[in-house]
Amino acid sequence: MLLENSIYFYERLLDIKPFKEGSELEKHKDVAYRKRIVIDNLPNSIDESDLSEFFSRFGKLEKKAFILKIKHFKHRDKISGHVLFKELSDAKQALSKKTAYIKNEKVFLESYDQYLARKERKQS
Repeated sequence: MLLENSIYFYERLLDIKPFKEGSELEKHKDVAYRKRIVIDNLPNSIDESDLSEFFSRFGKLEKKAFILKIKHFKHRDKISGHVLFKELSDAKQALSKKTAYIKNEKVFLESYDQYLARKERKQS
């Protein structure tokens, strides 16, 4: 049985969680989105282990940090990182400032729910 487990599939770690729907799903997403932090303005010199190391000082991470690179043709690539904390209080502590310095590089922080709201406003 695969409930509440993690497996590797084509070298990617997949988390398997019980199926949720309706209000139960919305409650789960609400909490998960507030425990997830988006880190913007990442230079190429910062990698996932740097993010995990920096943010683990605030508390335990649910998952290893990951970095997304979005290709832009006119501008430099947009690089952002994501971390998910086990506890909401740890995420709030990490978000107490909107900026941080990781390896002497200034980066911008926001919760994932704030990030989604900002993206939605841009699209409207």
